[in-house]
Amino acid sequence: MKRKHKKNKSVAFITGMLCLVLLLAVLLAIVPIMEVSHEQLNTTSTFDWAGIDELTVTSENLQNGVWDDSIANTERGKNLSPQLSWEKAENAQAYVIYMIDPDGNNWIHLISGTLTKEEVVQGEITQVNKGTSDTGYIGPYPPAGTHSYEVYVFALKQAKTDYAGKVNAVCDGIDKIAQELDADAAGASGNIAAYGKLTGTYTK
Repeated sequence: MKRKHKKNKSVAFITGMLCLVLLLAVLLAIVPIMEVSHEQLNTTSTFDWAGIDELTVTSENLQNGVWDDSIANTERGKNLSPQLSWEKAENAQAYVIYMIDPDGNNWIHLISGTLTKEEVVQGEITQVNKGTSDTGYIGPYPPAGTHSYEVYVFALKQAKTDYAGKVNAVCDGIDKIAQELDADAAGASGNIAAYGKLTGTYTK
């Protein structure tokens, strides 16, 4: 009986050591993955918004933080681009508007193209009903629940001929878009004279 007891203790000890070795192996495998993820996070392009003047943006289609049905691309909606107005920015040659759904993988709903005024009336931006487009508008159509829709108005010192992203498609985020807008024709930064932001939700 004593020999059997000693044998059981030996088996338990070996089993415990094997478990410890396996645990260490798993930890050693996880650490590099965590380090890579951390490096990827740190290399994600972010735009430095500090020091850029801010514009006040308003919309008749946004009430108490909620977009009305008329701008939505749903059965209740009309798929009309929202009315938007903003302050005049000093040193601005042109404006461009983006609407993005950050809850939907940064889905782009609006790229206005070059504007030279401080207001767009409702429905002014051309509708995009299917497919993608360089400019235009397609209203919110969340698959379910509530999504946030962010409008950005950028005042540019130099007008652009091409704009980052496609309407009715995902993008790399507003920081990436801002970086591209901030580069002038020579590639130097500082092309954004000012920007404004307006956020509202829509529930399907």
